[in-house]
Amino acid sequence: MDLRPHIKPFLASSIKDIWPASTRQRCLVVLTAIFCVVTIYAAYAGYVPPAHTFLGTISPLAVMAFPLLLYILAVSLIICIVFWMRGARMLLVTLIVIVPSAIKIVPLHITPYIADRAKGDKTFSLLTYNVMSFLDFAGPFKEGVPNRTVQYILDSNPDIVCLQETLRAAYVNTLNITLSQRNLRDLRYPYQMHWHDGGIAMYSRYPLKEIHIGDRPDMPYPHYKAARVYLHDDSITIINCHLQSIGLDVSDRNVYHGATGGDIDFDSIDAAGSKILGKLTDAFIIRAKQAEFVRSVLDSIPGNVIVCGDFNDVPLSFAARQIQGNDMHDAFAATSFGPRITFHDNRFYFRIDHVFYRGNIGAYWCASPNIPSSDHYPLLVRFKIQPDK
Repeated sequence: MDLRPHIKPFLASSIKDIWPASTRQRCLVVLTAIFCVVTIYAAYAGYVPPAHTFLGTISPLAVMAFPLLLYILAVSLIICIVFWMRGARMLLVTLIVIVPSAIKIVPLHITPYIADRAKGDKTFSLLTYNVMSFLDFAGPFKEGVPNRTVQYILDSNPDIVCLQETLRAAYVNTLNITLSQRNLRDLRYPYQMHWHDGGIAMYSRYPLKEIHIGDRPDMPYPHYKAARVYLHDDSITIINCHLQSIGLDVSDRNVYHGATGGDIDFDSIDAAGSKILGKLTDAFIIRAKQAEFVRSVLDSIPGNVIVCGDFNDVPLSFAARQIQGNDMHDAFAATSFGPRITFHDNRFYFRIDHVFYRGNIGAYWCASPNIPSSDHYPLLVRFKIQPDK
């Protein structure tokens, strides 16, 4: 059968379907194609190492914008299915391409596993929380009101607590940390470790043993501490991280806050833009170096490991991907339903606190409640210890 007479009409109809005759339709196709390319790039830009180059600068920013692009894609797809099928097909193909990244931002786990200790399930819970020096995000402490951050930790009752930014913990008299809160904390968590030079702390119901993993000499303060916890006839290495902050000062944040609030001063934005971009890039590069160090530590430690804390970077970032590698699981992505943020200050709404794990442990529940006493929300994860295979 000779197909040659049919090829030309087929190509003509295909081109007509992709490239319509109407100028208005063509403009829509071009704009949609640009949006699809940008969205696909943002979904995988976290594989590009941060650097003071064009790609090294825009890639981390594209990763941060991906949740917004994903939202726009979902809404546009619904609209196009009703009014413009050509655009809907383009958006649907884009969605299929970015699914591996999208499910890390918007996991779709509907039916959670329910652990049953009565049936022999060995479980434990872990809380990671940037406590903002135990200050109250809402403002000055009120007389007679116990410290809300400490109270949440006690009320949530995790087995292991990993804290960041505990630098003011010694000033309990100025932080409304009551005697009963301190006594209950010490009673519940007999095993405690504090590293005041980096503001990192761990509390545990189970025995802890510090592991010295070293630190990068070019970093201003320790960003990660490690300990081994012994529980249920097993052991787990926990690395508590507080990676480099975003690096913006008050004036930078005010510019961003005004711009996102509709109070746009183009002169201020133009003057501060390059400075802010430079600070962001510097922070991305430092976090990448820190992540590479943590990854080297992970590669040297066998068995069960949990890496948690304030990464100051989003799930698809170069730093997060570097730490997670191919062997660590994201507790939030593995158990949750829908998107979530853990940082909420100055209109920076991102999930930058993480819990990664590997070994014969598995996360089966994760929550990040809106506790407003810190600029971060806590991240609480429940694990089950799997039988050795």
